[in-house]
Amino acid sequence: MKSIKKLFVPYEIAMLLKEKGFDEPCFGYFPNVENSDKNRIHMDHDPEYAKNSMLRGSAFSAPTYDQALDWFRERWIWVSVNLFYYDGVHYLPNIASANPLIELDGGDDYYECMNRAIIKAIELIK
Repeated sequence: MKSIKKLFVPYEIAMLLKEKGFDEPCFGYFPNVENSDKNRIHMDHDPEYAKNSMLRGSAFSAPTYDQALDWFRERWIWVSVNLFYYDGVHYLPNIASANPLIELDGGDDYYECMNRAIIKAIELIK
């Protein structure tokens, strides 16, 4: 494993999830950004305290990718990144929901593709 940070969605996505109502217990949170690095995640001993509704100021939850994908599935939105091989390894992100399947442009980086798919899924939530 390259980095434990790959377990958590990036700062920008966590912020968008909070805006759409994500309020699940998390293992960590992004602290008040005025005072710290946007890539720094503070871990909490009790996930209930890292829920968006429990955090103060501009701090917000740092969900794992699995938590974010579970949250979408509860809203009938399935986000996935499929592997395909054509002249090298490539990934194809897509989103299934009540709408027709949405296929996004593929890429060579799994997490970049997953992040684009999550951002597109966030746009589907009213």
